[in-house]
Amino acid sequence: MNRLFTFMNWLTDMDWGWWPVLHCRPARDRDIDFRVLLKVTPLFGSVAGILIVAASPHLRTPIGMAACITSSWVMFFVLYRITFAMAWNRRAKELRKAPPDIPAHDGQEMGAVEDSGAARRKAQGGK
Repeated sequence: MNRLFTFMNWLTDMDWGWWPVLHCRPARDRDIDFRVLLKVTPLFGSVAGILIVAASPHLRTPIGMAACITSSWVMFFVLYRITFAMAWNRRAKELRKAPPDIPAHDGQEMGAVEDSGAARRKAQGGK
């Protein structure tokens, strides 16, 4: 499960995935709460609903389109909440618990984590 959450956080850390609502993305140590989801759901839920309507000729009636877009909002909200938001919030909780002088691994990179002492020496120009 940890690898899955790391991968999901890697995806949500990408700016392009939040465009054009990048300003709604919280800091990595803050939760994706209901407010954040309520801000992004109209955009992404509508896009999903429109794509479904475009792929389904029988939904191309005013009532069908409205029902599809409305249900897409609900589905986006619920599915995002139980997947990506859960992974993000787990990482945010870990980051809030981490001591301030030791950076916590936040899933930004999928590879190895550099030793914090080595990173500090490198930043100061030492060996």
